[in-house]
Amino acid sequence: MTYAEPAVRSVRGEAALEHVRPELAAVVAWLRGRPLPAGVVSWAVGHGPRDAVEQADAVRRKVSKARFGESPHNWLLDGHALALDVYPIAVKQGRRVVSGSLSHYSTIGEAAAACGVEWGGTWASFPDRPHVQVRDWRLLRPADWRALAGLAEP
Repeated sequence: MTYAEPAVRSVRGEAALEHVRPELAAVVAWLRGRPLPAGVVSWAVGHGPRDAVEQADAVRRKVSKARFGESPHNWLLDGHALALDVYPIAVKQGRRVVSGSLSHYSTIGEAAAACGVEWGGTWASFPDRPHVQVRDWRLLRPADWRALAGLAEP
């Protein structure tokens, strides 16, 4: 079996689509291939792979609870990240902003279901509505993943 390796650099924005698993890029293609929901003007791509520095920053900003190695953004399988963030963009007072509408994020959930990936918007303890990830991604980490990620054993 081929196991995932730790991400050594971060990639965000449209370039991230080239650095994530095909089933994750398919979520964006699904969203962009359908009429936009009312109030959404486009879909923006956030992080694909996230390195240790960016992961620590995400924890500091409270957009993630996961230390490096504990997030699927931190792992690459065949060079492609196991997670991607996607944001609905709306216009408010003439400016493009990330939408806060739950209905807009539920469209990401529909896309995730159609593409066979997991949507973070369903998580009870820490809903992560922009987040989609490969199902059962933890099984793809090698047995020594903690050491590879620089984490001490529990």
